Amino acid sequence: MILLVKIILIVSYITIFMELTIFHVPSVASSNNIMSPKESIVKYYSTRFQRFFFMPKYKKFVLFFIPVFIIYVTYVFPIYLFTDKLTFDRYLFVPNDCIYGLSILLMIVGRYITFSSVLTIRKSNSQEGDSFSLHTDSLFSLMRNPGLVGLYILFIGIWLAIPSVLFLLGIVFYISYMHFKVLMEEDFLKNRYKQPYYYYFKKTKRYI
Repeated sequence: MILLVKIILIVSYITIFMELTIFHVPSVASSNNIMSPKESIVKYYSTRFQRFFFMPKYKKFVLFFIPVFIIYVTYVFPIYLFTDKLTFDRYLFVPNDCIYGLSILLMIVGRYITFSSVLTIRKSNSQEGDSFSLHTDSLFSLMRNPGLVGLYILFIGIWLAIPSVLFLLGIVFYISYMHFKVLMEEDFLKNRYKQPYYYYFKKTKRYI
């Protein structure tokens, strides 16, 4: 069963790499946009979030680049699956075949949700530069952030196979940081699309 977990994990990371390269969907709240703010983007933010764009660069580095580094470390943590030294004594529990099965299911479901949402975005527009579209169909009709929900499900699935306290803390940090980024993007969309987004915001849940 652990071999199947490893195979699904490899496939998951291959698809994540594809999303970051071939099907990349830039975010208006990305660290790069915050570090080098564009007037065409910043103007749609409320003063609550505009202040982050005009902070000194060292503060931006601490608030936005260090957390990203921690998240990348969390992303590579599952490499422990490919070592012969799985330290079960440091885990919260020892996974059995049922838990591994649930882990596989969650990883597959998570990848499907995220990859489908990315393809939905890329199908309707390139999402390059300052070109953005409001997406409310397909999975976006069920939740406002299916891409993130899929990633959360994926990492919960991975954690079941590697129930490390340290890995769990990394996932909690990742979700907390990305929630802040979601709030930033919502602020942008409210000011960019106004009434259409307010309607979508009220009828559709942020996550699940």
